[in-house]
Amino acid sequence: LPDVSGEEIIKGLQRDRRLQSIPVALFSEETPYPSKDFSFPPNCHLFKRPKTCDEWIYVLRCIEDVWVSLLNMAGKPLI
Repeated sequence: LPDVSGEEIIKGLQRDRRLQSIPVALFSEETPYPSKDFSFPPNCHLFKRPKTCDEWIYVLRCIEDVWVSLLNMAGKPLI
């Protein structure tokens, strides 16, 4: 989203109670994140942006593994 910062997106999600529990993965070129005045909510995770297709595939598989594990631990169906 070139015209909207990750910080703006997170603030928008936090303003709406229905969206506050949505997990957020924020990918940034800059680490640490440029804004020191902003603290990330617990459901938001900051990652350095992958540069290659293989790096993206690895990151997405890791995210999938974590969520499948969490669903299994909670006894929730995957679909």
